[in-house]
Amino acid sequence: MDIFDKLGDAFTTTGKEVANLAKDVAGTAKLNVQLKEAELNRSKLFYQLGKKYYELYKDDPEEDMTDIMEAIGKCDAQIAKYQEDIAIAKGNRRSAS
Repeated sequence: MDIFDKLGDAFTTTGKEVANLAKDVAGTAKLNVQLKEAELNRSKLFYQLGKKYYELYKDDPEEDMTDIMEAIGKCDAQIAKYQEDIAIAKGNRRSAS
């Protein structure tokens, strides 16, 4: 019976080690999820801050922001042009039917 006791102890010890490892992995995974959620939340806040700043100061930006403000203005113009082109293309498709 001595061998069965040793096997039983070995299984018990291994089982406890596996359970502890699983807890550690689960804890780390949970922390990683919390970290990603916090980083995503921060990114959203930076986006809101940048958008608000742009809306408030696009016509009179600080000197070191002028290049960025102009680039955003160019993007806005491109977006408006693409939206217009899409609307025209959709209208042409409908009228061609």
